[in-house]
Amino acid sequence: MKFSDRILKQASLSVIATLFFLQAQAQSNPLFLHLHDKMVETNKYSEVVDGSAYFNENWLDAAVMLNNNVLIENVKLRIDLLANEIHYLDSAGKEMISTQPIKSIIFKNSANDTSAVFVSGLVFPENKLIDAKSFMQLLSKGKASLVKQYEKKITEQKGYASATVEKKISTEVKYFVWHNNSFTRVKNIQEIADALQDPKLAAGKKNSKSEADLKATVDAFNKL
Repeated sequence: MKFSDRILKQASLSVIATLFFLQAQAQSNPLFLHLHDKMVETNKYSEVVDGSAYFNENWLDAAVMLNNNVLIENVKLRIDLLANEIHYLDSAGKEMISTQPIKSIIFKNSANDTSAVFVSGLVFPENKLIDAKSFMQLLSKGKASLVKQYEKKITEQKGYASATVEKKISTEVKYFVWHNNSFTRVKNIQEIADALQDPKLAAGKKNSKSEADLKATVDAFNKL
């Protein structure tokens, strides 16, 4: 194996290990209070009449891996995808904004099973498409990963028959494949096959844009 190939393989394994929390050391404290953490502004989005800044507005049970590979479990949090902020509840029930660099978040459902996984740009070194502070949903992982970005924006327009300006939050969903230390935006199965340089992956459903098919295609590649 060439030296460059070994370096590439090691980098890929490092990313996979991060996604699986293999290097994390569990911390029993359910909170991750930090010196510079601050309270969330009251009624931060009170002027928004439609749309949401959050992945889920409900407080969800989660495990969080910090950038120093410390795993913190049993946290109640939600992700503000508009501001790219992690909000959590402290011991007094106050909504706080974490200022610590965070790699990954695993949401748990009532049965304590994984319901969704989010990763930040910190997991993907030297990429030019995703900011390190951005959080994306991880849909598939392995030698290739499929991530889903919820790009949220505030738009303003005058209300119907009124001079009042209304604010709305719009969401654009984008999919990216991470492979060989590079991000590629993909919109259908053919583009995934091109990004992974495997034409066979596009057989049958090359124009499909459904999330289930995109995920199944990357999963199939990871099993090869």
